[in-house]
Amino acid sequence: MMIAPIAIQPGFLLLLILASLSVGVKNSVADEDWLAELRTWQQERDQKLRSPDGWLAVSGLHYLEDGTFSLGADPASDIRLPGQGVPPAVGRLTVTGSRAVLKCADGVQVQFNGKPVAQATLSIQGDAAEANGDDLVTIGSATLFMIRRAGMPAIRMKDTENPLLKNFPGEQRYPPNRQFVTTASFTPAVPGLLQTTINVRGDAFQEPVAGTLSFQLGGRQFKLTAVPDQDGRLFIVFRDLTTGQGTYGGGRFLSTEPVRDGQVVLDFNRAVNPPCAWNRWTTCPLPAKENALPLKIEAGAKLP
Repeated sequence: MMIAPIAIQPGFLLLLILASLSVGVKNSVADEDWLAELRTWQQERDQKLRSPDGWLAVSGLHYLEDGTFSLGADPASDIRLPGQGVPPAVGRLTVTGSRAVLKCADGVQVQFNGKPVAQATLSIQGDAAEANGDDLVTIGSATLFMIRRAGMPAIRMKDTENPLLKNFPGEQRYPPNRQFVTTASFTPAVPGLLQTTINVRGDAFQEPVAGTLSFQLGGRQFKLTAVPDQDGRLFIVFRDLTTGQGTYGGGRFLSTEPVRDGQVVLDFNRAVNPPCAWNRWTTCPLPAKENALPLKIEAGAKLP
């Protein structure tokens, strides 16, 4: 039996063509919008890294014990302070727990929170294992402040003339790839749940767990553990099969937008290098065992 051909009216054929074209335009516009937003984010990321008080300005880290220590540009100082315009002997730093008093040498003044002084007291409030002090001491191009890492007090130094900062070429990245954008389901953790995190120095500290992210990539199911970030966002430290093979051996960082209706977008094109990928004076967390993804995430930041 022969089937009679179906007659297609010219007007209907035109509608079909326009419909197919509109789908292509819609996808193209979505891709272009996503790519434009990604490019803007990448530019802002590099600009932030070039900030004079950003991670690339970090020029020293000195863990503290109780006692009195010499401070200055002289390499023989107990705590050497790198930077332009820093005298060989700035003064002496007396440390007691999470408090340090700087008494400047004769004729030396520093800026303490923007005001010239001959003596300054630095401190860290609270008892959190990871904390930054608010007080800043500045002399020449150098700034120092107290921090606590893995429960240990330390002096962190920054230098606005740090060659690492001045010569930064920008973060190297894989080409943008929408295959590494996915929507994850978020399962909140039990309130008060903590996990033990190890940093690059091998120090352990406790931090809160936000919850678990379940998602698919390449037709496979995966999970990641996230910790809380600012403003309701999530922060993830992960590794994958590119780690140490094209990306930094200590893993990468990924931040998300706030969770909406139990879901959040994971865009691995926004995976970034931790500060330790460039700067040996930083103390980055390493990925938890459960955050090792058994696939190549060829998106986001490459090894510098």
